[in-house]
Amino acid sequence: MGFNLGGVGDMLGKLQGGGSGGSGGLSDLLNKLPMGELLQKLPLEQLLNSEFLQQHTPFKSAAEMLQKFGIGGSDPNELQNVPPQELDEKVNANTKFGSMQEMLQKGMEFMQQRQGK
Repeated sequence: MGFNLGGVGDMLGKLQGGGSGGSGGLSDLLNKLPMGELLQKLPLEQLLNSEFLQQHTPFKSAAEMLQKFGIGGSDPNELQNVPPQELDEKVNANTKFGSMQEMLQKGMEFMQQRQGK
C-alpha cells in the first residue's frame, strides 16, 4: 500500500493476533528485547519516524535526536552503547517522555495506528 516496513507489519499483526491486549504484546516486545535486538527488528528511523518525532518531540528526525543526545550522529546502533539510565535522562530532559522505553512504546503504537489506516 504505502511503504515497506521490512516485515514490521507482519510482526505487529502477529502481536495483535490473539485479540485481547494487542498493546500488551507490543509492551512485552519492548520489555523483553535488548535495545540492539529491538533496533534490528524495528529500525529506529521506522519506530521513531519523522512524523512521530515532529508531533511528540522538538526533533525532526531520529538522526537529529541522536545528534542532540550526543550519540554517534546518525547511527541508531550507538543507542545500545549508552547506559539505559543516561539515555532515559536525555529523553526526559529533551522530550515529553519519561524514558526511552516510553518513547519507543509510543512510537510503536503510532506506527501501528498509521499502518492500520
